[in-house]
Amino acid sequence: SIIAAIWADLKERSIFLALVVLFVVVSLLDSRFCTWGNVTSILGNSSYKGVAAVGMTLCIIYGAFDLSIGAMLAFIGVAAVGSAPFLVPALNDAYGPVAGQSLFLLAVTFLGTACGLVNGALVAFLRIPAFIATLGMMYCFRGAAYMASGGQDLKYEAEWYKSIAGSDPLG
Repeated sequence: SIIAAIWADLKERSIFLALVVLFVVVSLLDSRFCTWGNVTSILGNSSYKGVAAVGMTLCIIYGAFDLSIGAMLAFIGVAAVGSAPFLVPALNDAYGPVAGQSLFLLAVTFLGTACGLVNGALVAFLRIPAFIATLGMMYCFRGAAYMASGGQDLKYEAEWYKSIAGSDPLG
């Protein structure tokens, strides 16, 4: 019947509808919520999660999932912030500031790619089930991040690095 079809469709879209209702309620309660600045701030602060979600979507389409993504992101972040005070000045001296900083960001991107390739190789070539391989790598990445940071929060306060997060590439 039509009512059953509408009900089934509504059940599938219930999370989206709940998000819309929550957005409307909060917008009515606080006039600052539904502003362009707030929306761009939310999107900017969650952009790395969106990039990770694209990779997870590809894993799920393939029929697997990656349990190590959070620990991998932590490890890559710790590696970037921990090595930047030493690596960036050396690259800047050798290639100039723009090229040195670009090479550093490229190196961090390659580190992330290498971490993902390790997971992929475990699953594809060694035929370890994705659940087991990524569960094990989650602990490896988590341990590596802990060891690299010494269990402490790391900060890198260089202006060029902070300007990446604060920039507006779309104008």
